[in-house]
Amino acid sequence: YHWQVKPLRIGNKLYVRSAQKGGPLVCFEMKTHKVLWSKSYDDRVLSDPVLIDSWLYIITARNDMFDVLYLHRISPETGESSLRAELVQVRDGLPAIGRPAVVGDGIFFRASGALVNCNLRGAVQWARRLLFVPPDALPGMHGGMGLD
Repeated sequence: YHWQVKPLRIGNKLYVRSAQKGGPLVCFEMKTHKVLWSKSYDDRVLSDPVLIDSWLYIITARNDMFDVLYLHRISPETGESSLRAELVQVRDGLPAIGRPAVVGDGIFFRASGALVNCNLRGAVQWARRLLFVPPDALPGMHGGMGLD
Protein backbone atom coordinates (compact mmCIF):
# COMPACT_ATOMS: atom_id res chain seq x y z
CA TYR A 1 0.00 0.00 0.00
CA HIS A 2 1.03 3.56 -0.64
CA TRP A 3 0.52 5.41 2.66
CA GLN A 4 0.10 9.11 2.09
CA VAL A 5 -0.10 11.20 5.25
CA LYS A 6 -1.78 14.63 5.20
CA PRO A 7 -1.38 16.58 8.45
CA LEU A 8 -4.29 18.66 9.73
CA ARG A 9 -3.54 22.25 10.77
CA ILE A 10 -5.82 23.96 13.27
CA GLY A 11 -4.61 27.37 14.41
CA ASN A 12 -1.06 26.96 15.70
CA LYS A 13 -1.32 23.16 16.04
CA LEU A 14 -0.49 20.42 13.57
CA TYR A 15 -2.00 16.92 13.91
CA VAL A 16 -0.25 14.10 12.06
CA ARG A 17 -0.46 10.31 12.14
CA SER A 18 2.31 7.82 11.75
CA ALA A 19 1.72 5.14 9.12
CA GLN A 20 3.81 2.66 11.14
CA LYS A 21 2.18 -0.21 13.02
CA GLY A 22 1.45 1.04 16.51
CA GLY A 23 2.25 4.55 15.30
CA PRO A 24 0.62 7.36 17.21
CA LEU A 25 -1.38 10.44 16.35
CA VAL A 26 0.83 13.40 17.31
CA CYS A 27 -0.02 17.03 18.04
CA PHE A 28 2.76 19.57 17.41
CA GLU A 29 2.92 23.26 18.28
CA MET A 30 3.72 24.89 14.92
CA LYS A 31 6.15 27.62 15.98
CA THR A 32 8.31 25.63 18.38
CA HIS A 33 7.77 22.14 16.85
CA LYS A 34 7.19 20.95 20.41
CA VAL A 35 5.18 17.73 20.79
CA LEU A 36 2.10 18.64 22.84
CA TRP A 37 0.81 15.07 22.98
CA SER A 38 1.26 11.71 21.28
CA LYS A 39 -1.32 8.92 21.57
CA SER A 40 -1.67 5.42 20.15
CA TYR A 41 -5.09 3.92 19.48
CA ASP A 42 -5.64 0.21 18.85
CA ASP A 43 -2.91 -1.25 16.60
CA ARG A 44 -2.75 1.37 13.84
CA VAL A 45 -4.12 4.81 12.96
CA LEU A 46 -5.35 4.35 9.37
CA SER A 47 -6.83 7.75 8.56
CA ASP A 48 -5.71 11.31 8.73
CA PRO A 49 -7.68 13.27 11.33
CA VAL A 50 -10.71 15.37 10.40
CA LEU A 51 -12.18 18.17 12.52
CA ILE A 52 -15.93 18.09 13.13
CA ASP A 53 -17.65 20.28 15.75
CA SER A 54 -14.40 20.88 17.71
CA TRP A 55 -13.54 17.15 17.84
CA LEU A 56 -10.94 15.20 15.86
CA TYR A 57 -12.12 11.96 14.25
CA ILE A 58 -9.83 9.15 13.09
CA ILE A 59 -10.25 5.59 11.85
CA THR A 60 -8.07 2.93 13.45
CA ALA A 61 -7.58 -0.81 13.06
CA ARG A 62 -6.99 -3.66 15.42
CA ASN A 63 -5.28 -6.73 14.02
CA ASP A 64 -6.88 -9.75 15.61
CA MET A 65 -8.22 -12.70 13.68
CA PHE A 66 -9.93 -10.19 11.36
CA ASP A 67 -9.00 -6.59 10.71
CA VAL A 68 -11.60 -4.53 12.58
CA LEU A 69 -11.94 -0.80 11.90
CA TYR A 70 -12.94 1.66 14.62
CA LEU A 71 -14.00 5.31 14.73
CA HIS A 72 -12.45 7.43 17.49
CA ARG A 73 -13.59 10.89 18.61
CA ILE A 74 -10.59 12.68 20.10
CA SER A 75 -10.02 15.83 22.12
CA PRO A 76 -7.71 18.14 20.12
CA GLU A 77 -6.33 19.47 23.41
CA THR A 78 -5.36 16.20 25.11
CA GLY A 79 -5.55 13.43 22.51
CA GLU A 80 -7.91 11.45 24.74
CA SER A 81 -10.51 9.35 22.94
CA SER A 82 -14.07 9.94 24.14
CA LEU A 83 -15.61 7.49 21.68
CA ARG A 84 -14.44 4.18 20.22
CA ALA A 85 -17.02 2.56 17.97
CA GLU A 86 -16.56 -0.62 15.94
CA LEU A 87 -17.31 0.10 12.29
CA VAL A 88 -16.64 -2.87 10.00
CA GLN A 89 -14.44 -5.90 9.54
CA VAL A 90 -12.26 -5.85 6.44
CA ARG A 91 -10.33 -8.54 4.64
CA ASP A 92 -7.32 -8.54 2.36
CA GLY A 93 -5.13 -6.58 4.75
CA LEU A 94 -5.38 -3.08 6.11
CA PRO A 95 -6.69 -0.45 3.73
CA ALA A 96 -5.03 2.88 3.05
CA ILE A 97 -7.83 5.27 4.00
CA GLY A 98 -6.27 8.74 3.77
CA ARG A 99 -8.51 11.56 4.97
CA PRO A 100 -12.21 10.68 5.31
CA ALA A 101 -14.75 12.99 3.69
CA VAL A 102 -17.29 14.75 5.87
CA VAL A 103 -20.75 15.51 4.48
CA GLY A 104 -23.38 16.81 6.89
CA ASP A 105 -23.29 14.54 9.92
CA GLY A 106 -21.73 11.67 7.99
CA ILE A 107 -18.18 10.43 7.58
CA PHE A 108 -17.32 8.67 4.31
CA PHE A 109 -14.24 6.51 3.71
CA ARG A 110 -12.95 3.75 1.42
CA ALA A 111 -11.87 0.45 2.92
CA SER A 112 -10.98 -2.83 1.19
CA GLY A 113 -13.04 -2.28 -1.93
CA ALA A 114 -16.02 -0.65 -0.20
CA LEU A 115 -17.31 2.86 0.40
CA VAL A 116 -18.54 3.20 3.99
CA ASN A 117 -20.72 5.92 5.54
CA CYS A 118 -21.07 6.22 9.32
CA ASN A 119 -22.54 8.86 11.61
CA LEU A 120 -20.58 10.76 14.26
CA ARG A 121 -21.35 8.08 16.87
CA GLY A 122 -19.80 5.38 14.69
CA ALA A 123 -23.03 3.72 13.55
CA VAL A 124 -22.57 2.48 9.98
CA GLN A 125 -25.35 3.93 7.83
CA TRP A 126 -24.42 2.00 4.71
CA ALA A 127 -21.56 0.29 2.90
CA ARG A 128 -21.30 -0.28 -0.85
CA ARG A 129 -18.88 -2.51 -2.70
CA LEU A 130 -16.83 -0.58 -5.24
CA LEU A 131 -16.34 -1.98 -8.73
CA PHE A 132 -12.69 -2.67 -9.53
CA VAL A 133 -11.42 -1.93 -13.01
CA PRO A 134 -7.84 -3.06 -13.68
CA PRO A 135 -5.61 -0.07 -14.58
CA ASP A 136 -4.54 -1.63 -17.89
CA ALA A 137 -8.16 -2.11 -19.04
CA LEU A 138 -8.76 1.65 -19.29
CA PRO A 139 -5.46 3.48 -19.70
CA GLY A 140 -6.14 6.41 -17.37
CA MET A 141 -9.54 7.34 -18.74
CA HIS A 142 -13.13 6.32 -18.23
CA GLY A 143 -15.78 8.13 -20.21
CA GLY A 144 -13.46 11.12 -20.64
CA MET A 145 -12.79 11.33 -16.89
CA GLY A 146 -9.44 10.55 -15.28
CA LEU A 147 -9.37 7.67 -12.85
CA ASP A 148 -8.32 8.36 -9.27
